[in-house]
Formats: sequence, structure tokens, C-alpha cells
Amino acid sequence: MTFELFNIYTTSLIFFVFLFINISKLKTNTTENKPELTYNSRVYFFDFIKGISIIFVILMHVAYFYYNFNQTGNLALFQSYMVKVFRCAIPFFVISSGFLLSLKNFSKKEIFKFYKNKFFRLIIPYFIICLIIYLTGNKSFNFGNLLLMCFNGSLSVPYYFMSLLIQSYILYPFIILAFKKFKPLTILIVSFLISFLSFCFLYKIGNFYFFAPYLIYFVFGIYLKQSLANTNILEIIKSKSVINFNIFIVVLYLLLGLIGLKDHYSNFQFAYSMSLFLILFASKEKFENKFKIISFIGKNSFYIFLTHFFILEFIFNLIKNKFNLEIEFIIFFLLSILFGLILPTLILKLIQKFRVVKKI
Repeated sequence: MTFELFNIYTTSLIFFVFLFINISKLKTNTTENKPELTYNSRVYFFDFIKGISIIFVILMHVAYFYYNFNQTGNLALFQSYMVKVFRCAIPFFVISSGFLLSLKNFSKKEIFKFYKNKFFRLIIPYFIICLIIYLTGNKSFNFGNLLLMCFNGSLSVPYYFMSLLIQSYILYPFIILAFKKFKPLTILIVSFLISFLSFCFLYKIGNFYFFAPYLIYFVFGIYLKQSLANTNILEIIKSKSVINFNIFIVVLYLLLGLIGLKDHYSNFQFAYSMSLFLILFASKEKFENKFKIISFIGKNSFYIFLTHFFILEFIFNLIKNKFNLEIEFIIFFLLSILFGLILPTLILKLIQKFRVVKKI
């Protein structure tokens, strides 16, 4: 079994087993078989999840810049395993997107409103940041090239996620229609097979990343939202569909390791990501209205995501080869957290307070 696949398998198994051993200890404030999660509770929980996720993303990218310097030895093994643990960040973002999207009906008015909202809230800020990065890195300006790089996410390392996000918005109405026509378990299984085959054989063409490998996360978010309309999280966890589905995936990881199949598994950790997501969801009362700074970070995670890698890259080039490697890495880590996460958070907090004062 390859080391990367071993990481994925063991991490998935640990969280999967932990989830079902501790079902009896997980509590909700709702009575059995009743829907849960008020609007305020939902907003806080997903802000918290996105806050944790964007912190993990920054930590992964801190390791990314120094990965080539440290590919052997115990520290390299520890670094590799920790990066696998942090990789639940991308599944968390995709699950959250599937859960939080909504479309009242399929009228032209509602569909236009849906895409208009996403265009102004996400696409426009993304394009502006891309324009700034493009102008600072290219002597000549080519608008067509800029649009292509925005769409396929090739302008900066983490922007492949924006390409995935745009594709998910295009697919969303069709997935909702599928849930109306087919059984949820059927849709989950089909989505998983599409994701699995895409990861193994066709996850991108050139610089263009397909959304298909991440489809299962998105569909799971939609499935979870629809299920919570009729029951609570513990009933979902204990359902045969969720249990059998997780067992299938964990066993599949083991089989893949035995036959030596490898490649492209970095973010394909559905059993681990889903189990950890459900653990946090079922335990949300323990941290609700706590860790408000993480929730605030999550609320503004989109803007931190758009700017952090550009900031980290600037810091890396600024201090590269200036110090001993270990000292340099520590300095880079601290400056990345300060300027990639804390400073943008403080600026956004000040802007928010200024807006409140201005309204008064």
C-alpha cells in the first residue's frame, strides 16, 4: 500500500470508527425524528466549519512552499500525514456549498436570481483579484487569456477550487431535479462512482480541473440538507444508508492499497471527511457561540482564500535563502499566519465596525 493511500485509509478508518463508537455520546437539542438546526445555529456552524477549513488551507500551503526541501526522513512522513489530515478542508468547503445553496423553484426568474447573486457575490470579487495578480505578473495584457485563466483556475495554485465552484453552480439545478426523481441513496452511489472514476482516470485536461471528482461531496451536502428537513443528525448517522456507504468506501480504500492503485487521492477522502463533518455537526452545541474569532474568519473565508496564496508567495520570495532552512521555515510560518490570516481578518473586522458606525 502506498504511503499516501495508507494515510487516507487509516485516517478514514479512525474517524469512521470513532463516529460510530461515540453515537450514544453525541447529543442534539431536538427530540427524535424532528428536524433541527435553526437559521442562526446553521449560520454559526457553517461559519465555524469554513473558519476551520481556511486555517487548514493556509497550513497546507505553508507546507507546500517547503515540501521540495523535505521529502525524506521522519519529519517528512509526519508532514505528509498532517497535510492529509488538513485536506478535509476542501471537502468541507464543497459539502458546505451543497448544503447552503438554495433554489425556490425552477422558474426563469428564480434561476436568473440564483446566478445573478453568485455572479456579483463571488465571480466579480474573484475576477478583480485575478486581474490584480495578472497585471502584476504579466508585462502584456490579454483579456481572453485572463478570462481563460480565471475559468480554469490556473492563474494561482489554489484557484482551481474557483473553477470547481463555478461548475458546481452550473450543475446545482440539475442535481436538485435528480433528487426529486430518484432515491437519495441511488444518487449518492452514482455520484460516488462518478467521483471515483474521475479521480482515477480523468480529473483534469491540461490546466482545466473537472468538478466530477468532487461531485460526491457536493451531493452529500445537498443530501444532508434535505434529510435534516425531516429528521435530526443522529438519525442520519445511524441510518443504514450512511453506515453501509461509509463501510463500502473504507473497504474500497483497503482494496485499492492491496492492488497497488495509486495517484490523485489527495482530496478523495470521503469517509474521513464525511465522518469528521458529521462528528462536528452532531457536537455543534459544544462549541456554538464559542470560538467566535474562528466563526468570523469563516464568514470572511472567501476573501482570505482569494488573497492568502499571493501573500504567502510574496513572503516566501522575500525571505528565501536568507536564513538557515529550519529558521527560515519558522519565520515563514509565523509571517504567513500573521499576514495571510490574522491581518486580513483584522482589516475585515475594522471594515465591519466602520460600516456599523456609519449606519448609526
